[in-house]
Amino acid sequence: MKIHLLFGKENQIQIDKIISSISIESNLIFEGLYVPISIAKTDFAGVISLVTKKKIVDILGIVSIAIVVLSSISYIVMSFVITRKYPAEDYSELLTNYANFKMVYSSESIIFLVNSIFISFAIVMIFIIFYSKIEQSVKKWLILPTVTSIIGTLILISLIVVKLLLIATMAPDYVSAIEPMKSYILARFENVIEYLTIFQLIAFLLIYTIGTGVFGILSLKYKITKGSSAWLAIVTAILGLGEFGVFIPIGFGDVLILLRSIAFILYFIWLGSILIMIRQNMEKHKVKKVVSTTELLD
Repeated sequence: MKIHLLFGKENQIQIDKIISSISIESNLIFEGLYVPISIAKTDFAGVISLVTKKKIVDILGIVSIAIVVLSSISYIVMSFVITRKYPAEDYSELLTNYANFKMVYSSESIIFLVNSIFISFAIVMIFIIFYSKIEQSVKKWLILPTVTSIIGTLILISLIVVKLLLIATMAPDYVSAIEPMKSYILARFENVIEYLTIFQLIAFLLIYTIGTGVFGILSLKYKITKGSSAWLAIVTAILGLGEFGVFIPIGFGDVLILLRSIAFILYFIWLGSILIMIRQNMEKHKVKKVVSTTELLD
């Protein structure tokens, strides 16, 4: 049984009557949260607190996802401009660009850093929202995509910090150095890039393939979100495998990297669809609450 109630002293009598008339096995839905009648009867204040917390989660989810979406768009645009305006054919040119255009590359990295940090918050919010909507028996499966996504973002954050250090220290040293120190710094840079590439692959697989993929499968199977949103997550997970292209020679490797780039774009679109879902649910509950208030007063 689904009943939406208006919380307020003036309606407490009507609320108590409604609750007492419902069987103990029934459930109330308070602002979208299923609450056993046994709890509602004994701890009405606790239920109100639960609803308040849900609203806070919804708002935090909207803010986090919105920041991720906006920072993703900013990062894509800035990366495109940098690639066009400051092309680098090899690591030597890249280091030189880092030194000569430090603010540009640092700004790009900081935007991606903000993106990664708020992805962690967004994932936690998505976990909480999904947890409140999914069946009890499968709630444990939400741990996998949540943990893998957060670990992936932590790896990305670490990689970005390393990149910022390279821009701030190694790049200027390379430009001002003379042989043989110049070649030594370049060799160190190439070695660091190899490790960064490996860890970036791991991070992308954790976030975009495992994390997003499992969220998508659970959404599709248990109808947590719309089918289009669930399939968007699944497609993102598949295309995210394109990160392997960094280890494949030019040709097929470039195609895979392109697919990876598409996955990055689809990811923030998927998050955007979750944001829309949260907003729609909030509006829907507002409307239902107004209707329920009218019925109670009548």
